[in-house]
Amino acid sequence: MAPDILILGASGFIGQRLAQRLGASRVLSTYCAKPVPGGAHLDARSDTLESLGRPLATVQHGIILFAMTQIDACAREPAKAASLNVAAAQSVIDQLVERGIVPVFASTDVVFDGRRGDYHEDDLPGPVLTYGRQKLEIERYLQAHAPRHLILRLPKVVGERPGGGGVFDDWLRAIDAGEPIFCAEDQIFSPIALEDAVTAMITLIEAGASGTYHVGGARAWDRASLFDAFADALRKHREIAVTMRRCSIRDFPQFAEERPLNVSMSSEKLRREIGFAARGMIEVCAAFAEAAVPGTRPAIQRR
Repeated sequence: MAPDILILGASGFIGQRLAQRLGASRVLSTYCAKPVPGGAHLDARSDTLESLGRPLATVQHGIILFAMTQIDACAREPAKAASLNVAAAQSVIDQLVERGIVPVFASTDVVFDGRRGDYHEDDLPGPVLTYGRQKLEIERYLQAHAPRHLILRLPKVVGERPGGGGVFDDWLRAIDAGEPIFCAEDQIFSPIALEDAVTAMITLIEAGASGTYHVGGARAWDRASLFDAFADALRKHREIAVTMRRCSIRDFPQFAEERPLNVSMSSEKLRREIGFAARGMIEVCAAFAEAAVPGTRPAIQRR
């Protein structure tokens, strides 16, 4: 089979799993610094799709995952971040549109200012972070230059297997090392499991969806409460010693920009239009905790 999906930036957390789920016969993956199996090198800041040296005639969707995502790095080096997050993304969009390929753009919940929460797709964005402003600039570029496009606003995406990456991995390492963990009670978001995010993305693409969708979890969580649920799930399998200190997101003076407080999103449109609803975090925490037990390899849940 010739590939029908181009994944631009397939070496990251989401890109690797997307490529695995879709299968090698359907996907042409690109990477920049970190090679991926069967992938083609592409630095979107300087290369063009022609430089891939691969035929793109059968490709129908191009998923744009590459980005400089570190919030503080974007704030401290906005021009460097914009060269990838804005200029390179715009260039790739133009090239995709020219070839009749539908751009699929991974956006973020921080296009919102965090003053209210429970944001819907038709709520007016107002980012307070440099990273969010850059993502919103591409959303608007797509709306102006790509007659058909798909914008997927993603919240924090969590893995459900140790070693896969994400905040649960960070917490598990800190617990095992006996390190204190600081969790904000006033930072609220709509986390989603990696498998659910990937399923929703694939389903939207295969349904021929167009427009903007929130791809978030079943409910809003504050970071401290999510950690409590994670620790409770671990305790069902082993004894753990936890030093979690509740705090405010404003208690981190090292941040280059003040974080938005409540960027929780409603994913009702996703459920209504494609019948998909993500699993709850209690279930996802339980899956991670079970997978963390030595000698067990529970099946990954797909929806």
